[in-house]
Amino acid sequence: MLVEDLDGGAASEIEIHNRLPFTDSIRANANQRACLSAIISDVDFQSLFAHQAWADASLLSAVHAHPPSIEDEWLQKTLLHIVGVQRYFMSLFLERPFDREKEAEPPASFADLVQRFQGTHAEELAFVGGISSADLERRFELPFLKTGFTVADGLTQIVMHSQNHRGQCLRYLRKHGAETPTLDYILWAKDRPGPAWPVI
Repeated sequence: MLVEDLDGGAASEIEIHNRLPFTDSIRANANQRACLSAIISDVDFQSLFAHQAWADASLLSAVHAHPPSIEDEWLQKTLLHIVGVQRYFMSLFLERPFDREKEAEPPASFADLVQRFQGTHAEELAFVGGISSADLERRFELPFLKTGFTVADGLTQIVMHSQNHRGQCLRYLRKHGAETPTLDYILWAKDRPGPAWPVI
């Protein structure tokens, strides 16, 4: 609105004077956006998603090593939610249909769930591996919020959302007697291991 108002026809000297603070605000906002774009372009999404793949694989391995957890309804629902959200955002980035009902169907087996995670992470890693600064600033619509976001926003949401639910799963596993891994980013960054998916 401020830009439209400033561009909206002739104004008296008094009006121009009164609008100067708004002009400064617009310039400041433009500078902030430029700085934010520079910061976003420096975010290492490849590392964040490589860590995410490793962390998800480690979580699934912990579940697999504790047989009662494989059939646990809450845990399976949460794991499906983690990978489902990742897949949903990828469908938005790649502008392809997303079948909510099909995606919400529980996998036929734990092995199928692991394969869904593997395929999703392979696609995510390929996507962030070929992304440019311009791609990161491209906007997409998030229908349920009725607004648009940048791809960088969406990628950040994937990582933070998954991290949040992994923490819930780890706490749940420990509560039910399972051995759980430590999945901190800084520990992964020491040697940057690849994902070790459970062998089923």
